[in-house]
Amino acid sequence: MTRKDYDLLAACIGGSLSDSRNSSDTVYDLMRRLVCELRLDNPKFDVDKFSQRVEYWKRSHSNG
Repeated sequence: MTRKDYDLLAACIGGSLSDSRNSSDTVYDLMRRLVCELRLDNPKFDVDKFSQRVEYWKRSHSNG
């Protein structure tokens, strides 16, 4: 996967977290599961950087 792919995933998760119709617990659970798989796929995968991108996209999609 490329950095662009990781950013796309982060944007989708961040957008889901900003949507009040979604349960944040469910979305965070999905993110934790996805991170485990991404780390298996790429040992250099940076969880902190990915989490920062999710938060960035969460703020970008929020309505306030």
